[in-house]
Amino acid sequence: MITFKTSVIRFKRSASDWLTEDDLPALVALEAIARKLDEDMTPQLLAQYGLTYRNLLARKPKAGADEDELEKALREAVAEQ
Repeated sequence: MITFKTSVIRFKRSASDWLTEDDLPALVALEAIARKLDEDMTPQLLAQYGLTYRNLLARKPKAGADEDELEKALREAVAEQ
């Protein structure tokens, strides 16, 4: 069975091309909630995890949407550091 912590790691890896620094607070919250859920799953934590995850997922660019070339270049430059 996969853990919540592992699922967050996989999510971050798969979303690394579109997540930005603006997403860091939500990612930190998601990681903290995941650690707690792996220890003790409560309905409140599970609901908060789902809300945080869906909010991050909603930031994913729509397929076929025009991407700003400058934004893409900046994001790639930051990722290389």
